[in-house]
Amino acid sequence: MLVSVSRSPFVLALVALLLGAACGSPAPRPVRTAVGAGPLADRGPVPAPPSGPGPGDAPPSGPATSRLESASTIPDEATWRRLAARPASQSVARTEVVKFLVDLEDGGRLWFVDTERWDIHYTFAHDRLSSPAHPVGSHEDFNVREYRRPERRFEMGSIVHYLDADLWALELVSGDTMGGPRIARLHAQVRAALYSGAALRFRPTSQVHEAALATLGGTLPTLTSEQVFAGVRYEPLTQGVAFGTLRIVRGPLEPSSARPDEILVLAHLPDEIPVVSGVVSAELQAPLGHIAILCATRGTPNMGLRDAMTDPAIVAL
Repeated sequence: MLVSVSRSPFVLALVALLLGAACGSPAPRPVRTAVGAGPLADRGPVPAPPSGPGPGDAPPSGPATSRLESASTIPDEATWRRLAARPASQSVARTEVVKFLVDLEDGGRLWFVDTERWDIHYTFAHDRLSSPAHPVGSHEDFNVREYRRPERRFEMGSIVHYLDADLWALELVSGDTMGGPRIARLHAQVRAALYSGAALRFRPTSQVHEAALATLGGTLPTLTSEQVFAGVRYEPLTQGVAFGTLRIVRGPLEPSSARPDEILVLAHLPDEIPVVSGVVSAELQAPLGHIAILCATRGTPNMGLRDAMTDPAIVAL
């Protein structure tokens, strides 16, 4: 997202706020090129962002390393970086993700995969693990068999590192019906193969997972969504490019006062918001909340940024 203050000597590149100022990096030069902000499905495949350090992160030492197609263990941070992706569509920004599969027809072999190249489990299974003796089949059949049936071939999930809070989570697809004892065994297997395994906790992402956890009697270390969001500073919601006059609203927003050429920095989320150029909220927003949906429907660039009201890069403008 790029936002500049028009008819003013000041220019604000909100890329710095979205991906930099929240992490302490300098603002880049503005680029006046529009970026589509519609749903990802409408824009076709989105190239994966670089897996290296993000704004504000210290660059890795030593020479640049190539990507790693797959690995059975992740013994150190260097290996993690060669496999991890930074998804642009995450509702929680500054995350690194490595997807994994356990092939039960190959003795329970664990595969950590290049998640930039294979951003869904099926494509890796189809490209690398399908054979005449053990065909993977169609994507539709795969989704039903491997996420919803106990007689599945694969056990699959993602390792997510939430950078701002330094939390490590094992997460399943929300519709995965894996039972509690199976989740516990999977967690133990992945934990033993991961250099940061001591910090790895299971994060349930649906009521199905909550019910599975209830059968374990609290024996599995878990991570709640509340704990994840407590450490979040920046939240991308609708990405895009907007130009307008920056206006900081420290009290409740009077909707009739908002103009379509304004970029609003809001201390509080209003019940309604008219058409504006862009929205920055000091309160984090529910991705399916009313303001988030309105902005997404209109293509209005929108983000949450804790401490937006006092952020020097905003207050200066």
